[in-house]
Parts: sequence; structure tokens; C-alpha cells
Amino acid sequence: MLITNHSHMSQHRFSNCYEFDHDDPIYLRSVSLGNSILISIGWIAAPSAMVPWTMPPIIGPLMATGWDWRAAVWSAVELLLAGAMYFPFFKVAEKQMLIKEANDTNE
Repeated sequence: MLITNHSHMSQHRFSNCYEFDHDDPIYLRSVSLGNSILISIGWIAAPSAMVPWTMPPIIGPLMATGWDWRAAVWSAVELLLAGAMYFPFFKVAEKQMLIKEANDTNE
């Protein structure tokens, strides 16, 4: 029987790029604070059912909360907020691609 040590294989050069410390209270607060507040003050019903993870963003919360329409509205608001946060990064990437494309056509 061949026994090998694969510990060196776990050290990928991009290993730190996407690692999150899920025990970090700041990370956990930022992920669930908005939903927790809205549920605790009664603006959105608490989830009462498990839905598949493949459920689309607006339909998933709607089904999970027993068809509370406010959960679907909040999900749409969260999508808009996420889009607004990512938009500047998309614009920077677009600008970089346009510069690269202009350099490629000049060569």
C-alpha cells in the first residue's frame, strides 16, 4: 500500500483569496443583521420552511416565509443593494478591458 503525504497540495497559491473566518462576529453580523432586524420587529415573517438552495433569490425567501410578500420585496432590495455595491468594480474591470483591447488593436 502506498501512503503519501498530500499536505503540500493543500497550499494553493490562491488559498488566502477567498477564505473567510466564519467565526468572526463582524462577518456574521454583516451577513445577517438586516434580516434579523426586520424579522425581530415583525416586518418580515420568520422562515418556517426549508427551500432548496437552488431556489431563485426572490422566490426562495417568499416560499421560506410562508408566502410573506415583504420577504420577496426585501430580497429584491438586497439584490439592488448588491448590484449597487458591485457596479463600481464592474466599471473598473470594463475600463481595464477597454484599455487592453485598445492596446491589442494597436499592436
